Order: sequence, then structure tokens, then C-alpha cells
Amino acid sequence: MRLFYGTAINQPVTTSLLGQMGTHTMNRQLSLFSALLLFVGSANADVVIVNQVNLAFTPQDVVINVGDTVRWVRSGGVHDVSEGLDDIIDGTEAFYGLLDSPNPIFEFTFDEAFLAAHPRVGNLYDYCCTPHLNFGMIGTVTVQDVVDVMQYGNSFVPSEVSVTVGQTVRWTRTGGNHTVTEGTDGAVNGNEAFHSSLNSSVPVFEVTFTEAFIAANPRTNDRYDYFCLPHFGSGMTGGVTIVGSGPGTSFCSGDGSVTACPCGNTGNSGEGCANDTGSGALMSGAGSASIATDDLVLSVVNLTPGPGLFFQGNNAVNGGNGNTFGDGLRCAGGSVLRLEIRFANSGNNFTTRTTIPIAGTTGVGVGQTKRYQYWYRDAGTSPCSSLFNLSNGYEVTWGA
Repeated sequence: MRLFYGTAINQPVTTSLLGQMGTHTMNRQLSLFSALLLFVGSANADVVIVNQVNLAFTPQDVVINVGDTVRWVRSGGVHDVSEGLDDIIDGTEAFYGLLDSPNPIFEFTFDEAFLAAHPRVGNLYDYCCTPHLNFGMIGTVTVQDVVDVMQYGNSFVPSEVSVTVGQTVRWTRTGGNHTVTEGTDGAVNGNEAFHSSLNSSVPVFEVTFTEAFIAANPRTNDRYDYFCLPHFGSGMTGGVTIVGSGPGTSFCSGDGSVTACPCGNTGNSGEGCANDTGSGALMSGAGSASIATDDLVLSVVNLTPGPGLFFQGNNAVNGGNGNTFGDGLRCAGGSVLRLEIRFANSGNNFTTRTTIPIAGTTGVGVGQTKRYQYWYRDAGTSPCSSLFNLSNGYEVTWGA
């Protein structure tokens, strides 16, 4: 069954800060579904292994998700991994690495920044071993823009996901009769951006969040709440937030692209360092960077219960790479201004957003670039035992 902007696929599925923050501790254990986040493919980036076997890459063709890493492993001989299908290395390759005795492993992460900088038709990246191209030593990496959400019992796991424009969210059933219905009212009234059954006849449902879809179905802060119609009363809800289309730019992510997270608690692509949910807090912006309009709203998802502080700084710490601080990275610094303290809890799906007029509160000037971040308490099973963490950084250049 095909839906406008969404796809219901009829196929079987194989189950294959701060004074007021620091004094109060919370005793909270991860639920089964929180633990399952560690195993859902879209919730954490994967590493896909490609072995060099004689004059071949095995497997020759791999399909990965955005944010995944491909690791090529040498077994012998002198080889390389060069994007493209020619034996000339001229610096135009999207990626290149040696596979020889001093360099037995080469790995590369295919994140959103890479895809934007090196677009290929269908996100298909051909590559070869330049010394052995004539022997057919080639391969491909196809990057699929799919974020997976699983149905477990009467829950969506993960319940909160963030995607960029053009990515697809795929809901997969494991049992029972459910729906994926956009909205917050628990009813179907015809104005939903998407709605589909999720049952034995329709075990998979997909929506691609294209620019056309977002324009046709605008939502506040580019957030699409949804629910399961039969189990709305049981709290079977979720949310999809579109990031990267706002008035600013994300930087200093705890996804391994800059300074390493303090205890190996790497977040997913674009997020801060991972907290006790297995994901990292992700800040995005909506509205505009206009001082006159003063409608910038900063939002954060993937939080743990409790308070946090939105703050503004003049500088990008460590050249935008950040420095370790608590369980995360300090990204914004220099003449720091506290914006406001907000709380995340089950009532807001462990998300939060600013409510103040940021330009008016901070007195920013035209042409000034400011950096923003969210510093929050993680008093559950804090990965590095610091009991606090931070989101990624968000940079805004203010205009009139």
C-alpha cells in the first residue's frame, strides 16, 4: 500500500548545572525499552566490516545507514581504498586510505556532513584498490537515509528521533495491532500529516521527510508528534524532529567527529555525548536569526529527567572541537550568559525548548555570531559518573 509522502510496505519482517541541580539525586533504573535502544540499528551508529581477501573486497557491496562506519581490514599484500573507479589519486576522492603492513585497518564514517560535502547519485560510493583495479578489485558503499523505530509491546523504541531533511523514518512491527498516526489528540480527523496501520498486513511503514512534505505539512519547530490510535491512552506516543533546516548550524558533536567523549560514550551523528539513554542530547533551532523578529527557539531532544540550563557564549571552545566536561563536551564559552533553566520529563517526552526572546534577553547585535548549548543533569546511570552532560553546540549569526 502506497501513501502520499509515506509508504506502508506489505512484507514480512524478520526479527533478526548549577546550584539547584546538584543537590538532588534521582534513583532511576533503565527500563527494558531504554535498554533496547542500545540494540536498535538507528539509535546507535554501526561499524560494517569489509575484509580484503586476496584481490577482492568481501563483501564487495555494502548498504549502511547515515552515521555508520565502514572498516576495511587487510589480510595481506599492499592495497588501498580509493573512492572512484580510476587508478589516479589526485585529491578529488571523497575518501582514501592505505591497506598495507603499517596500516592494516582503514575506516571511514559516512555522516551527514560527509554526504553533503561529497554528494553522489543515490548515495552510492564506488571505490577501488588502485594497484589492482585492472584485476577487478572494486566495491561499493550505499548510504541509506533511514532511521528505524521499532514497536515493542505498547511502545515505540526509540520514541524520539531526529532526522535531517530528506531522511526516512521506518516503523517496524513486532506484534499486535497498532497505528502510526501523526498528531497529539488521539483521534483521526483527516488533517494528519501521516497515518497508517502497523499490523500483520502492514508490518512496515515509512515516511520520507522531504522539503515538499515539510512545506505541505508545517508543524511548530519542525516537530511531528505521533501516536498509536488503539493504545493512545496507554501512552504509546513518539515524535520526529527535523533538524538542520533551522536558522543556525550545529557544531561540536559528541559523535566522534571532534574531541572524543570522556569515557567512550559517543553519541549518534550530530548529538552530544551519550547519556544514560544510549543517545546524546541533540540541540536544534527553529524560527529565524532576526533580531527584530526575535523568534529563535532552541530545542533539545534525547534528554534524561530533570533540569538543564540553556546558555550562550561568544566563542566556539577549542576551535569548535570542544573540551571534555562532565560526561560531555563544553562547546560554547567566553562571556557566558545564562538564558533559562528548563526541565525535561515524561510529560514532554524528555525534550525541552526555550521560551524567552533570546535576542532581547541577551542584547545581541547585527552580524554577531553566538554559540548556544544545553547543560543538563544526568543523575541516572551517568555513563562517566559525572552526573551531568551537555548537548551539541549550536551557532547562530544574528541579522537585522
